[in-house]
Amino acid sequence: MTQPDRLRAREGERGFAFVVLAYRCAMAEISGTQEAYRHGVWEALERVAPGDEADALIGCVFSFARSLVGSAERPLQWRRTLCAHLCRDEWLAVAMIDAAQRADVAGLLGFAAELVGVEDLGDALNATQALAFALSRRGVYLTPATDGDLCAKRTLH
Repeated sequence: MTQPDRLRAREGERGFAFVVLAYRCAMAEISGTQEAYRHGVWEALERVAPGDEADALIGCVFSFARSLVGSAERPLQWRRTLCAHLCRDEWLAVAMIDAAQRADVAGLLGFAAELVGVEDLGDALNATQALAFALSRRGVYLTPATDGDLCAKRTLH
């Protein structure tokens, strides 16, 4: 593995950790659960976005989580501990963001249908794309970035 490849992999790990932590924080607040994520989220957020952009980015994360909760046909599961392992629903949510960043429409639709059901995907898909775009604008990718633009702002409707 070359040095640039190692750096891209490290950036992907950082982006993945931030997204998981921020998603869990949003899910904790939405569900009214008092969890210890808030401090960790702001620490991680300060590393990926300047102060004035931090609020907008965390707003995208919360919008994404709210859209999933509002669209889901069943209660969504998430880990309530600072655990490195993802439950199935967390994995599907992160996979949706990753697919949107890579402009993989088939993957995005498949993960979304698996997570929230097929009745009402519109809000969940639009929020996923908005979050993926906001993350990519700040250089935060779930998989190593390539030289091309992985996440051009598009909508599915």
